[in-house]
Amino acid sequence: MSASKSSICYCAYAVLTKKIQWTICFFLFHIKYFYYICTLKLKCCKMCNMRIEAAKDQIIKASRELFERYGYDKTAMDDIANESHKSKRSIYNYFKNKEELFIAVVKSEFQLFKDNLSPIFGDTKISPLVRLKNYLLQRTELMSQSMLYNNIIGNSFENGIVANSDSVQESILDFEKWEHDHIGSILESHILGVEDFDDSFSKTAFIEMLQMVLKSMDYSFFVIGKYDEYRSTYNFLVNFILSKVDQ
Repeated sequence: MSASKSSICYCAYAVLTKKIQWTICFFLFHIKYFYYICTLKLKCCKMCNMRIEAAKDQIIKASRELFERYGYDKTAMDDIANESHKSKRSIYNYFKNKEELFIAVVKSEFQLFKDNLSPIFGDTKISPLVRLKNYLLQRTELMSQSMLYNNIIGNSFENGIVANSDSVQESILDFEKWEHDHIGSILESHILGVEDFDDSFSKTAFIEMLQMVLKSMDYSFFVIGKYDEYRSTYNFLVNFILSKVDQ
């Protein structure tokens, strides 16, 4: 009788153990399956986002060329669709109207400026003054090649409301702040030869006045059209002034 009960208990224990093992395996399988599905979805989302960004970049690039060539008013969404090899419907999936697309183009243009000019500030192998000189020369040369920037600062787009919209002005101010911060990061008072006049010298005021001069020259160079005529003289002027500071 005792042996029979012991056998029954052993069998019950074995069945229970087996059920527990199967339950654990069941949960582990579903956890792995859930992890696989989540990973797959993340990969799909990343690929989808990459395709979306690639499509937007393609539309923005085509739009930039058309806005520069024909201006804002004379560029139609049909033209952008043809140039970007996209349907108008797909373009409206990314941008609700032409103004929003134009603003995206402007933001892209200023980001391009930053991407091209940023390495100058990070080149610690050369002195801060040489970095400043390189920035002043390359900034002007880069902006001379941007018809979009030239049109914005000259407000020569037919639709002045768009060129002067809050979003466009916000992009300009954002670039000016970026420029201010990066010039400030390489300039200290002793570099400019005014270490004995800390109380009277303001680095912030110096950078702001430098930016005023740059913006004034941008208008003369790119809107009035003096850059080709003045390029060599401008390069000489930058080198001359900074060489005097370095003495």
